[in-house]
Amino acid sequence: MGDEADDVLRGLTLNAEQRQQYSSVKDGFSAFFVPKKNVIYERAKFNLRVQGPTESADSFITALYALAENSKNADCHNCGKRGHYGRVCKSEKTVSAVSEDSAVLLGVVDAGEEPWTVDVGVRHTKVAFKIDTGADVTVMPEQVYREIAQGSTRSLTPGKKALVGPGTPLTVVGVAREVLQCGDRSTTEDIYVLKHLKVALLSRPASVRLRLVARVDSIDLETVKQIYPKLCRGLGLIQQKYTIKLNPDTKPVSLKVPRRVPLPLMGKVKKELERIEQLGVISCIEEPTEWCSGMVVAPKKSGEIRICVDLSPLNNAVCREKFVLPSVDQTLGMPSDAVIFSKLDANMGFWQVPLSQECAHYTTFITPFWRYYFNRLPFGIASKTRGKESFQFGTRRSSVDHPHQDYWHSDICTSYAEIVSGQRTTGYRRNRHHLVPMPPAADSSCEAQQAPTTRWRWMIATPQGGGG
Repeated sequence: MGDEADDVLRGLTLNAEQRQQYSSVKDGFSAFFVPKKNVIYERAKFNLRVQGPTESADSFITALYALAENSKNADCHNCGKRGHYGRVCKSEKTVSAVSEDSAVLLGVVDAGEEPWTVDVGVRHTKVAFKIDTGADVTVMPEQVYREIAQGSTRSLTPGKKALVGPGTPLTVVGVAREVLQCGDRSTTEDIYVLKHLKVALLSRPASVRLRLVARVDSIDLETVKQIYPKLCRGLGLIQQKYTIKLNPDTKPVSLKVPRRVPLPLMGKVKKELERIEQLGVISCIEEPTEWCSGMVVAPKKSGEIRICVDLSPLNNAVCREKFVLPSVDQTLGMPSDAVIFSKLDANMGFWQVPLSQECAHYTTFITPFWRYYFNRLPFGIASKTRGKESFQFGTRRSSVDHPHQDYWHSDICTSYAEIVSGQRTTGYRRNRHHLVPMPPAADSSCEAQQAPTTRWRWMIATPQGGGG
């Protein structure tokens, strides 16, 4: 840059160490040559910038980035985003967790009823605690603690949490690590000793550990799995066999050469064929068959592969037996008053339907290794034939006595209106336990889910209704 740059460099307020750093020298030259920006003006330019009628989205976004570089927008103290102050932040102020140095709100809601009190042993002394299920920490008045500690507070440690009462912070004398004894139950808790506190409060965690309070009729999916261990284990088998019936004037179609499989997938294909053969879904065949279809390998998101069979020629020859399936509107309309939804997703649903031996050879397919035929209803046959109807009919027969049910393909979707009319929990549990034993009775299996919302195919069901 010449001698003039040397003069500018000597005029910069840089020490010897900074003069050896490229970034420091560059920042010094930038501050000298680049004119100072008016931050208020730059922010106004950014806020007034709108996309032109013929301007592309990419050009508009690039211009916004260029304008934002000089705006020097600070981060909001509430949400961490730029461009606004914390007092006008529209983000919801939610608390997801309480850290060790966070403030804890301590308050009591008094409805005018007799409070729940219990005598808890602390250092062989009975202390009357008021059970407060809304409190996260156990607290005790300073005077009460001095009585059980023989007038000394030396064993107290500084509190790591700031306790806040209704509109004012509370004075914490210290924290005592004590063993609480109630009957045959005991627990070790941190007790916060406070000044000007009238009654000792027993926190919710301590009350639960001492078994003074419990969650009644809690909906626990793991409990259901423990009661019915066969429900979510292995591949089920529906007792009624299904027979594929063909049109009498249909000409068989037999594929002589297997479809090509990429060499990197060859090992996975062989391993998957062996796995489903061990499950009893397919069997190897050596004798000639009139029908033979091609195998299709479909990759999964997990990196594994799915074995599919192109049964299009067979689908065109199958006699379809009509069975009415519920529509989407009908299915989503039934749980209109429901709050909690359960979905029993049949585990590999079609493979739970056995095929009769007289029609099993129709499903023969050829692979690079050998020929196989299905012992269970294949997935590929559901595209144009009654595969869906067959599985649907089997599940309906298995749970025909259930009062509140609906079916949709391989998902048994149950909805209960009683849980809204004063039976949000008990009615739900009664109906769910009425339905859950049915798959094991039919030697079937499924995957169970429960949630305030549930997804069926591309639709989502919520207490407010269903939609895509």
